[in-house]
Amino acid sequence: MDKLKNFVTRFANSKVAENGMWMYGLQIVNTVIPLLTLPFITRILGSEGFGIFSISLNIFGYLQTIIEYGFGMSATREIALLAKDEDTNNRQNRLFTSVVFSRSILTVTCILFSVVYVALHKFNSLQSLSLIVLDLGLLGSCVQMNWLYQGLQEMKYLSLVNMVSRGISGKHPITDRLENQ
Repeated sequence: MDKLKNFVTRFANSKVAENGMWMYGLQIVNTVIPLLTLPFITRILGSEGFGIFSISLNIFGYLQTIIEYGFGMSATREIALLAKDEDTNNRQNRLFTSVVFSRSILTVTCILFSVVYVALHKFNSLQSLSLIVLDLGLLGSCVQMNWLYQGLQEMKYLSLVNMVSRGISGKHPITDRLENQ
């Protein structure tokens, strides 16, 4: 019985348990806030406005996926592996710089694509404006460091930043799924 008690105590005080609790908190926020904001957004925009916004949001989602380009898995893994070694500060810095540089190039490319797409398709002004405004979110995607904090196993900061930003922006996984249906 003492072994079990010691195991539970060690686990409760471990980094794994702390990171798990922060990720559960983030998941709760990701579930509750959209339930509160989606009815408000649809009522304010109306059916036509919400449809226009949904089209722009879907295009933004595709461009955001291009910017991410798997860095959330590959760079996270590399940072986690490098964090275990003692003398890897230089390699971590090089990895960080190359990921940020690559994401910056992808962001500029996606913004240019978006501008050309709007120019070629002759959308109405509201559709064009919403797509251009959402392009500002691509800059946010570029500088987002989720991969770094996950690799360093610092979920507290990652969760807090995501909770605040999703609470402010109204961009949530559930509303994305509802809009895509």
